[in-house]
Amino acid sequence: MCIRDRIESRQKKDDLEAKLAIAKKTAQLSLAMCSLTQIPLKVLTLSEIRILDLSFNSIEHLPDGIGNLTRIERLALNNNPLQYLPIELSNLTTLKVLELSNTQIKFLPREMALLKDRLYELNLRGCPLKPKLQEAYDRGITFIFIYLQRKFDRSFYRVNYVFYSFELY
Repeated sequence: MCIRDRIESRQKKDDLEAKLAIAKKTAQLSLAMCSLTQIPLKVLTLSEIRILDLSFNSIEHLPDGIGNLTRIERLALNNNPLQYLPIELSNLTTLKVLELSNTQIKFLPREMALLKDRLYELNLRGCPLKPKLQEAYDRGITFIFIYLQRKFDRSFYRVNYVFYSFELY
């Protein structure tokens, strides 16, 4: 690594530290267009954060620790090569707006049905959604939650069916 690269790396780290310090006071953090490939671990410790913008980066997956941001209301992940959402996203019970446009998301975890009464805006424009999810998305957020609830209920039924069948033998 040359000196120039080290200086740029140090500047980015200092910039991140400054943004984190401000975020602790304002409960808002924008790391949009920062060339991130992953979410910095320090971001996941900001339990009071309400707005987090990680748009226009190169984030391919979200860590399970995203579920620790229990006060978050708006999460923007637009224009990232993100392919999957972790189940832990369903822990974000204060989440009202989730922006995922122009990502590589094909499906949503069924556990997101638990956000039904809170999440009122879900942007999936430009995502290569599975056909049934695309159909639900085209009809509106209510239909997305109906779709997710059905998937959630079926998984619960399967688990109980296997459990009770096992008890009979």
